[in-house]
Amino acid sequence: RFQNKIWQAFRFLRLHVSEVPTRPPELSEIDKWILARTGTAISAVRNALDNYRFDVAATELHAFLWYELCDWYLEFSKGALYGEADSPKAAARWTLYTVFHAVARLLHPFMPFLSEEIWQNLPGEAGKTIMLAPYPHASDFPANPEALSEVALLQQTISSIRRVRAEFQLAKAPFTLLTPPALLAQLNHYPAALQNLANTRLQRWEGE
Repeated sequence: RFQNKIWQAFRFLRLHVSEVPTRPPELSEIDKWILARTGTAISAVRNALDNYRFDVAATELHAFLWYELCDWYLEFSKGALYGEADSPKAAARWTLYTVFHAVARLLHPFMPFLSEEIWQNLPGEAGKTIMLAPYPHASDFPANPEALSEVALLQQTISSIRRVRAEFQLAKAPFTLLTPPALLAQLNHYPAALQNLANTRLQRWEGE
């Protein structure tokens, strides 16, 4: 299942990225979030490998790929990739490519055949072997506390809405979330994410 999930995620990348993208002038907070999380994952995997904790390295890599990249970022990115605005679309394409370029190399010691297949099919890497590519460094993906905090709030909001839906069996019902002004100011940047992942729109709450 894990290999299939990674391959399906890579197919999603190839659906939207046909050539090496140029870094756009602006990235969304969600793009910055997954780049920062990629750096954290690289650091954790490299540290585990340096200490011969191959089990920990594999666990860290699995958690990042399954839950953060596939379950969250790919779903977040659909709002930009299928939207009409060119700037968010370009940012999402570049971010997808950049993350997968690192992921293939990070994955190689654990899944050499799958990672080689991904590498050979990445734009710009055809005919090259991943065995000669440098292992990724966390320093290539700097930390971004602001993006981490903002997206964590978005994730918590979506997860809470999903729990309410499951508890009251309201899977298909659209939600309107009455939101205090301070919280509204933070979440108002992500209407597509809330709509696509939680079928929810925000409304200002005027209560005390």
